[in-house]
Amino acid sequence: MQKSLTVIKIGGSIIFNQKGDINKNLINELFKILSLLKTPKIVVLGCGKKLHNLTYKYNLTDKPENRGGKVVGLSERLAGFFEIYKTIEKNLLEIANLAPEFERPLPIHPANLFVKKSEGSKDRHEIVWLNEEICDTTHYLLTSGGIVLDQKILVSAISSDTIASYLAKTYGANKMILLSDVDGVNSNINRGELLKEVSLKKNKKL
Repeated sequence: MQKSLTVIKIGGSIIFNQKGDINKNLINELFKILSLLKTPKIVVLGCGKKLHNLTYKYNLTDKPENRGGKVVGLSERLAGFFEIYKTIEKNLLEIANLAPEFERPLPIHPANLFVKKSEGSKDRHEIVWLNEEICDTTHYLLTSGGIVLDQKILVSAISSDTIASYLAKTYGANKMILLSDVDGVNSNINRGELLKEVSLKKNKKL
């Protein structure tokens, strides 16, 4: 990846409806706009409510034994991993095919890109391994939040926000774009004021 890299994170509620179906017309239009960016880019997709619910159902969180006092056995957690894996793989392929044929992203499942470490980490979403070979040789990468291998608890969820910020920092991206269906960043200091601009200093206060 080059220094001119742009990272684009698209919220899951934009991509999917409540049933988990893809908003094909919107995604097609978004990819047409993104094709105007001629620099290397990584698009990170949110998972949507359906996959979030499956993550909680199978307790594929950072600390599964603490989720509502319910303990889910290893075999059930692995079954959940494969169910979510296949769904994400299908979604990535389908969404990549909605891009213009002349510039189609390479869809890579997050489980093939990252290993994370949950328990015992100062950051519960700490990424400890990145498949640099894929990233370094791809001009236009498409991935998403989802389920990845975990150094401590075998498998766990990883958010699209974590992935996008990690890749932007790792590759020194000159821009990270967040596409969402919310108005923006609200200040909890000034009674929910919508912030039009946030400096690093102000960001720390938030």
